[in-house]
Amino acid sequence: LVVSASAQNATSYFMEGSVARSQWNPAFAPNRGYVNIPFIGGIQADVQGNIALDNFLTMQNGKLTTILNSGVPASLALAGLDDMNRIGAGAKLDLIGFGAYTKNKRNFWSVGVNMRVNADARAPYQFFDFVKNGNSGNFANLGMSLDSYIETSFSYSFPIIDKLYLGVRGKFLVGAARVAFNFSDFEAYMGADRWYAHTAGTLEVSGLVPGTDVSSDGTRIYNFDDMG
Repeated sequence: LVVSASAQNATSYFMEGSVARSQWNPAFAPNRGYVNIPFIGGIQADVQGNIALDNFLTMQNGKLTTILNSGVPASLALAGLDDMNRIGAGAKLDLIGFGAYTKNKRNFWSVGVNMRVNADARAPYQFFDFVKNGNSGNFANLGMSLDSYIETSFSYSFPIIDKLYLGVRGKFLVGAARVAFNFSDFEAYMGADRWYAHTAGTLEVSGLVPGTDVSSDGTRIYNFDDMG
C-alpha cells in the first residue's frame, strides 16, 4: 500500500527500490515484482491554492468550523482572504498495477491503470463579504471545475551499461467526465427579508452527460435522473 502527498513526492523519488519511485522516473525499478491491491494499491492526493486551511477553518466554542459559520465574527473570517481566493485538489487512485522482472533479472516492466480527479474552486473576496456582512457586490468569476480521466501506462527499464539504466513510458488517457461552471456576472444584494441576484454564466458538462429535453421555446432542460 502506497500513500503519498504532494510534499512527499520528492522523498519517494529517493527511496531506492520503492514501487512509487518508478512513477517519477521509469528508469528506476523496485527491488522485486509487485501486484497492487485493486483500488487501494496506491493513493496520492494533493491540495494547492492561495488560501491556507487555517484561513478557511477556525475553532469556535471548542469545535472546528468554517469561516462561513454565522458564529464566526466577520473581522476574523475575512482577515486572511485575497481579492480572488482559489483552492484546488487532486487525487490519483491506482485501479490496477503490476510489474515484474524479465528472465534475465535485469529488465523490468510494469503496467498500471489509474483514475485521476482534479477539482478547482474560486471565489472573490466580495462573495465572503456578502455572506458575512450582507454587503452588495459582484462575484464575477465565482465558479468551480472538476475533471476526471482514466490513465493507462506501460513502463520498461533496461540497462545500457553497468549501473546505467534507460527507462521508457507510454501513456494512454481517456476522459471520464468534466463539469465546470463560471459566473461571468453575479450581482447580489440583500433586501429587507431576502437576498436578490442577477447572474449570467456558463455550464460545461461532458463525459457522463445527463439526458436533455428541449421545450417548445427552445430551452434545454437537463434531466439528472437519467444519466446517459
